[in-house]
Amino acid sequence: MEAGLLERLRAAAPSLRATRWRDRVRVLGRVGARFLDDDDPLRVRALERLPHDGGISTAQARWVVEGMARDWTVPRLEALVETEFHDPDVLDHWVDDPRAPEGRRIRAFPLAPGPALHICAGSVPGVSVTSLIRGLLVGGPVLLKPGAGDRALPELFLEGLESEAGMETVARSLADAVALADWAGGSGSADEEEALAGAGSVVVYGGSDTVAELRRRLPPSTPLVEYGHRLSVAVVGPGAREDTAADLAGAVAAFDQRGCVCPHHVFVVGDATDARLLAEGLSEALEGLGREVPPGPADPSRASAIQQLRGTARMRRAAGEGVHLWEGSEVSWTVVLDPSAELRPSCLGRTVHVTPLESLEALDGPLASAGPFLQTVGVAGFTDEEGEALAERVCRLGATRVVPVGRMAFPPAWWLHDGGGPLRRLVRWGARGPA
Repeated sequence: MEAGLLERLRAAAPSLRATRWRDRVRVLGRVGARFLDDDDPLRVRALERLPHDGGISTAQARWVVEGMARDWTVPRLEALVETEFHDPDVLDHWVDDPRAPEGRRIRAFPLAPGPALHICAGSVPGVSVTSLIRGLLVGGPVLLKPGAGDRALPELFLEGLESEAGMETVARSLADAVALADWAGGSGSADEEEALAGAGSVVVYGGSDTVAELRRRLPPSTPLVEYGHRLSVAVVGPGAREDTAADLAGAVAAFDQRGCVCPHHVFVVGDATDARLLAEGLSEALEGLGREVPPGPADPSRASAIQQLRGTARMRRAAGEGVHLWEGSEVSWTVVLDPSAELRPSCLGRTVHVTPLESLEALDGPLASAGPFLQTVGVAGFTDEEGEALAERVCRLGATRVVPVGRMAFPPAWWLHDGGGPLRRLVRWGARGPA
């Protein structure tokens, strides 16, 4: 890590505090919009670098950039801030809180005085940029450590921000208040120790072990915002449309299922025939999508896990367990129809299980054990009344997001990320009591 980097970020804080939230949105959104412009060099270079950087196909790179960058634009960032805060000006100065019985004035400050350290996992390209934008929107300096598979987009975003910095003071303040760092995660290196000791707060994306280790190593006074391991599923009812299989295929294929919002298991409310028809349709849709948006290369360990899963499915079918298997060439996609109601996390690589359930009440069994990790539940084929009851059931079990299956893959900027407001989690509140 560059010598004096944390001190430089601390020194940038006063200038950043002097900016207004609308101006920060304007500059950040202007840079973000460049990734949606086919003729812009930032987008061109992103599409060139992302396949190698993120381990995805060229077609996927375009899909990912467009899906992620739409939330980096001015209208979407404005909507994010205005959704998160009753009066967004609370990010700039003290405002009246009309909800307090005796009246008071409130102000939102960054979670801690020092720079926020954002540690990203790298499994989903673009998450690092989203995280640093969130940190800058609430007015705090950010030291970003992107994951190994997500370096291209944040590097290019900061390059775009730096190009804006020569034209106006707000952009200069933003560019000075963010920096990238790199070290081997969990290495205990001097750089990592210095960053953890000097951070005012920490935001971490990663598995349960990563989060637990960071919590152990941080001083008790350092706030930690966690985005740990999560699992998503889909539930399909008897009123599903013909395009449900295509919507499911898109959700499964997004990020080659590495995203926490991608379904691992599809539960079909109906009998074995209903589930088989859905599995067949999903298989056809995955095959067709694979020609249009092929998966990235599978690493040897994932390929081996997929082949083992396929072999187990064949043996179970031979043993008369009612299991059916559909598979693409090599390990491009796999669908397993499994009558067992046990929730089966996918080994990724567009691999999904399909299971029939006799009723919505039967969801409680497979989902109860996953409650602490359950995130998005995609739904299709239910009336509004049934959908409300389903949402109530799965959210009581632990889910935090219930949406149509076609909207699973790219949640909007203002989604309640793991059940909390993504900007509200990054602020602490000051209050001035009534006179």
